[in-house]
Amino acid sequence: MAHKDWTVDDWKRVTWSDETKINRFNSDGRTWAWIRSGESLKSHHVKMTVKHGGGSNMLWSAITYAGVGWMCKINGNMDKALYKEILEDELERTTEFNIDKLELERQQVIF
Repeated sequence: MAHKDWTVDDWKRVTWSDETKINRFNSDGRTWAWIRSGESLKSHHVKMTVKHGGGSNMLWSAITYAGVGWMCKINGNMDKALYKEILEDELERTTEFNIDKLELERQQVIF
C-alpha cells in the first residue's frame, strides 16, 4: 500500500521491466485436450513435437508510460552480473530514448 496515494503523474515516471522465455515450438508445460465422454481423440487434439523441444529464447525488455523499451536477448543463464549489465545498458537506453516523452530531466533518473 506504499503507492496507494500516487497520482497518474507519479505512475507515469515508473518503468516496468521483465524477462520471458519464448519457446520455438509449443509449450514446455502440459497441454490439455477436452473431449466429450465417448468421443474419440481427433488429430486436432494432438500437437506434433520436435525432438529435444526445438529450443527457446530468453528476452528482456521494459515499458514506460511513453512506450516500449529496448529488447535484448539473454544468452545463457540470468545471474546478478548479467541482470546488472542489462539494467545499465538496455534500461538506460530505454530511459534516454523516452526521456523527453516522459518529461524528465536527466538528474531525475535514478538507477
